[in-house]
Amino acid sequence: MTTILALFLTFTGLFQARTLDQKIVSPIAKLEFKEFLDPSPTELKASEKLRSLQGKRVRIIGFIAQMEEQPDNYFYLCSRPIYCDESGGGIGDLPVDAVRVVIRNQPKFKSLSYPVEVVGVLELGGQSELEKDTWAVRILAGSYKEIGKPKRVSTQKHSRKPKQ
Repeated sequence: MTTILALFLTFTGLFQARTLDQKIVSPIAKLEFKEFLDPSPTELKASEKLRSLQGKRVRIIGFIAQMEEQPDNYFYLCSRPIYCDESGGGIGDLPVDAVRVVIRNQPKFKSLSYPVEVVGVLELGGQSELEKDTWAVRILAGSYKEIGKPKRVSTQKHSRKPKQ
């Protein structure tokens, strides 16, 4: 009976409209790197706030990690600019609070010396066949926004034309 009702609602468009409305009005939670872990002298443990945001939309600001070989379709977002030397250690040089940001429609990313803002759905701990390895914190995003880009300063001298 439930399956028949779901099929009926899907075909009439009522079910899709409701789920679309839920996505539109879902609030975006602000997340900061310092909120990732609970303080502990013996272990790394995800904070209550981080766990509570699992599967929800979040906004975070950070720096795209510079890597020797930038992976396809994702990058690592860090709390500070960082260079990751992958010689033998993979992603071992990344800080523990590094976030994998997956943007499927953009194959390559460049590291930037200024911060970017990412909005997307937060996921904790998993493994992806497409990305071929595991991750602790991941954000599925549509894009990112450069927010700290320095303004271009013109070095060209302007000459004034004398009034006639």
